[in-house]
Amino acid sequence: MRGRTPLITAAIYGRLASAKLLVELGAKVNAQDYALGYSALIWALAGRPYPMACMSIEMVRLLIASGADVNTRGSGGWTALMSASVKGQFDVVKELVSAGAEVGAKMDDGRTAESFASREGFEGIAKYLKLAKSLSDAGLLRGQYSKKRMRRTD
Repeated sequence: MRGRTPLITAAIYGRLASAKLLVELGAKVNAQDYALGYSALIWALAGRPYPMACMSIEMVRLLIASGADVNTRGSGGWTALMSASVKGQFDVVKELVSAGAEVGAKMDDGRTAESFASREGFEGIAKYLKLAKSLSDAGLLRGQYSKKRMRRTD
């Protein structure tokens, strides 16, 4: 795929040690590929067209701690939260929400992470996202990372 960086490749194949090294060497964690506009964080979770995509909480935590934008949008408005939701990765969904992911983000066609979770039968995730959106809309959702610096704040 055109524009795939070494960090994106490490994320796709779940190579955590390689990803750590690349980050230490200054890899741009928010670089997006040319084809779909996916970042390493989205690719780590997307799984399509690569069924071996790692979907690893450790990879997600590494990328977030390294400054990955949890709200990067790929083709059609696809986000990391949508990837985790459609795959039923509840621990990753919670990690992304804690890091400031926009729970109400919509794709170009209006679909959301909640709608993907519901469609795939992950009702626990759908209910969690609905509650998180309500809290966010009321200004009551406080993540464990600041949105600007992506560092723990509590």
